[in-house]
Amino acid sequence: MKSFGCACLAMMLFANASAQNFFKKVQVGLAGTTQGLSSAKSTPAFSKALQNIILDYPNNFHSINGELVLAQGEFEHYASLVEFPGSEKNIIGRYRSVADTTASFQATMFRHDDFEEASKQYRAIYKQLKSSPITLIDGSKYYLNGDMSQPDEASDFTVSTMIFPHADRRYYNFKVELELLYQMPEWVINLNMGKRKKDDQQ
Repeated sequence: MKSFGCACLAMMLFANASAQNFFKKVQVGLAGTTQGLSSAKSTPAFSKALQNIILDYPNNFHSINGELVLAQGEFEHYASLVEFPGSEKNIIGRYRSVADTTASFQATMFRHDDFEEASKQYRAIYKQLKSSPITLIDGSKYYLNGDMSQPDEASDFTVSTMIFPHADRRYYNFKVELELLYQMPEWVINLNMGKRKKDDQQ
């Protein structure tokens, strides 16, 4: 079976090809700043979006599930009701298979034809992910765990994987992936969240 990353990539490509008109590019609210995140520290809007998405994972993202955008093959794509600031699109992807009804969240965070600019944004988003507190109802706070894979222009694909270190068993297979990949003629940063498949299911 395809890996989680490949499945997410396929879903993003399908959505990008068939659902462009359903999404509107959002610019960061800073004068003269184009798409992307300019700060290494977590912002309230970014942290709030991350928290809402992660806390809805045990609910299979149903609380943030918006309108159907695309149905193709085994996948269905829905607009997410929660969006990251500065992101291009935010999608809830669902399998239509009876055997697999899991959902995943995908956001296109940034795209640029210059590797240095893309890698800068990749590092900034990673730092925001690591510094954003996930606050539970009881007031306790958790932070994502995981090391950053360094971007390399010689590689077409870089991914950093993080986990949510909560004792709740529903998060046992949950992971967050930050991807930097080259899709001619530009570098694209995707943020994926969902279930990590076991090694024998990859």
